[in-house]
Amino acid sequence: SFTGTTSMKRYNFTDIFVKLPVLVTSVVTYNHSDTLGGRIHNVNRSGFDYYFREQEVNINSHPDEMIHYVAWEPGEGKVGDIQYNIVGSISAVNHNWKEIRYNKISASFPFVLPHMQTTNGTDSSTLRVKNNATSGFQVKVEEELSYDAETNHADEILGYLQFQSNY
Repeated sequence: SFTGTTSMKRYNFTDIFVKLPVLVTSVVTYNHSDTLGGRIHNVNRSGFDYYFREQEVNINSHPDEMIHYVAWEPGEGKVGDIQYNIVGSISAVNHNWKEIRYNKISASFPFVLPHMQTTNGTDSSTLRVKNNATSGFQVKVEEELSYDAETNHADEILGYLQFQSNY
């Protein structure tokens, strides 16, 4: 975990990864009532840049918040009874729905945690997922509408963590 701010800052991992990890973050404190979303940039084997942003209509001023994250190298395996598949570097994810196919078809509906690995479009946004199935899911970047009605978003790179009890 680390303390996040509205200014882009560099955060280093404890150890250097062998492969470029997939990063998932979450704001875990509530120090102000305004909505905000975290953005990742410049992920490499030793760390990443991060900041959070409020709605576009607001001045981007927000108290610091505690951020938790998971950084996991791409690959697949098993922990106990849980199968995992970590996938990074899916390009061209933007405001249009994109079909993502799992590497392996699952016998049960997987739990999937997608996250943008880049900040190519700076408007406040998040990922939306629909049609999660045993073979894949659809995802898009959704911008919020507090400032204007424009919702086109630049291409981002996506990574995801996939978990299920069996394949």
